[in-house]
Amino acid sequence: MTGRYLGVDGCPGGWVVTGVEGGRPSGPVLLGTFAEVIDHAHGAALVLVDIPIGLPDARQGQRGCDVAARQALKQRGCCVFPAPIREVVELPAVSGYEEACARQRQLAGRGLTAQAYCLLPKIREVDRLMRPEPGLQERVRESHPELCFAALNGGRPMRHRKRAPKGHTERLEVLRRHLPEVDGLLDGVSSTRRRGAYAADDVLDALALAVSAWLGSERGWRVAPPRGPEHDACGLRMEMVTACWGLG
Repeated sequence: MTGRYLGVDGCPGGWVVTGVEGGRPSGPVLLGTFAEVIDHAHGAALVLVDIPIGLPDARQGQRGCDVAARQALKQRGCCVFPAPIREVVELPAVSGYEEACARQRQLAGRGLTAQAYCLLPKIREVDRLMRPEPGLQERVRESHPELCFAALNGGRPMRHRKRAPKGHTERLEVLRRHLPEVDGLLDGVSSTRRRGAYAADDVLDALALAVSAWLGSERGWRVAPPRGPEHDACGLRMEMVTACWGLG
């Protein structure tokens, strides 16, 4: 399928967006809000974003897609955090980590990871845009960079942490197989994260999402959980998608 395919990854300065069109990469672009991402994506065939879309409530517990993703990634499964329950996401924004963690433990029987807590503002931002328009999920879908890298690597998860030099190298090598011009997008991008900016690993994550959006649209999808779609109380699908290249 022809068109423009985007990958979106959260970063301290907002959202970093990369694209693939006609087999060539574009970006990165830094946007401050997810509403700006949606505007930027106008006319795009598909957007894959690394943030939970569709939130479980206390009754539903863990999302099946989170469990399936951790199982598929094996030793890299620690990169996939369980999505917080909706009752925690809807706490006032000023709520501290201890309050949020206690609320989740009280209602769901498990605590909240520090990573999930730090992402609560972005999760709220996406949820507030997606919830009134569930039809947006036909064009804006959830994925995970580590799942994408594994799928693009023939179903083999990455061996090293993404911020380690070896991890950067192996991810770049995977992307080069599909985007020979990928190195140019990293020119001038710092390998260390600075306040209000993105780092090289953010760009690589966004690119993995964009490439998966492109290849998945051409070759089909693998959807987690494999048993079929789950929906949250607001009608949003709780799923992750990758290009259908492995993870079996």
